[in-house]
Amino acid sequence: MEPIRTCVLGTGLAGLTFHVPFILALPELFSLNAVLERSPKSEGGKLHERFGVTATVHTTLDDALNDKDIELIVIATPNETHYEFAKKSLEAGKHGKCRSRTYHPTLHVSRPLISTSPRRQAGNGYRRSSERARRVG
Repeated sequence: MEPIRTCVLGTGLAGLTFHVPFILALPELFSLNAVLERSPKSEGGKLHERFGVTATVHTTLDDALNDKDIELIVIATPNETHYEFAKKSLEAGKHGKCRSRTYHPTLHVSRPLISTSPRRQAGNGYRRSSERARRVG
């Protein structure tokens, strides 16, 4: 199977210290196709500066979510953006990864995310991605 095409939202501490290295360490499972960096200082942004890796650098959330090459969105932005970014990612048909306790502290607010999830829609894309995700554990 092909690696899961991934975009990391955020190139701060969480994105560059935790998420990007994990993705790059598992090329048989993930490919880092893009990152979201609001104001890149160079053409390849912080990703290229720190890791020497070339990927698409999106400067807006909408650009990242409209990227047809992306299957998985990893949310590595400030906590207060997690719920909104997760919801928009799911509505765009992307799979999302975020620390669950930072979506929202109450179930009645978080519950709509479950019904928006591609998993609930159970289309072929989800089955293909979920089978690949099971390899990760």
